[in-house]
Amino acid sequence: MDILWWLSPKIRIDLDKDLITFTHNKKMIHSEPYVYVLKRKDQYKVLAVAAEADMPVGALRVNLFSEDPALPGDLDRLSLLTLVLQFGILRSVPPLTLRPVAILHGLDKFNGWFHGFEEGIFKNAALAAGAARVMIER
Repeated sequence: MDILWWLSPKIRIDLDKDLITFTHNKKMIHSEPYVYVLKRKDQYKVLAVAAEADMPVGALRVNLFSEDPALPGDLDRLSLLTLVLQFGILRSVPPLTLRPVAILHGLDKFNGWFHGFEEGIFKNAALAAGAARVMIER
């Protein structure tokens, strides 16, 4: 491990199908794994991540880990998962710091859902969401 590892903030991300918890130092951010989308012309636009807010008529709440495998329109689960992780990472780490190291915990809960590919899926989503490195905690 290099010096950036020691200087980078560490975020523990506890994964569950109903709630994702981001912990940095003693600060905890809880995020439900859903986004609100609205269809504009022929595409869906993301309006909010994990927020209970006044949404316009026609907005859909998309739960990333619902039993329904179909997502509306051109949306894909990896992009939406990246947005949910980015939401938590940005709220967990103070601005103007080094990119954090994400420590993922609870991937075993998704084995049946992602059929053994959960480690790569969550690792790629965390990197795309702003993590400098990702560790898997078992």
